[in-house]
Amino acid sequence: MRAFVREEIESFDVFCPYVVYCQPQREEIKFLLRSLKEPARERGLWAVHLVPKLGGQGYG
Repeated sequence: MRAFVREEIESFDVFCPYVVYCQPQREEIKFLLRSLKEPARERGLWAVHLVPKLGGQGYG
């Protein structure tokens, strides 16, 4: 999880540090955020806050 955040999320944050927080409705930003979903799923990090019954890891 730490590697994914360091390699994917933090690099994205450097690319556009304020846009995600200020303008998440913009289509360009939605596209960039969607691009992170598949790599997160591949690493078992998608929806980790959900309980396993719902497909998550149960981290809360």
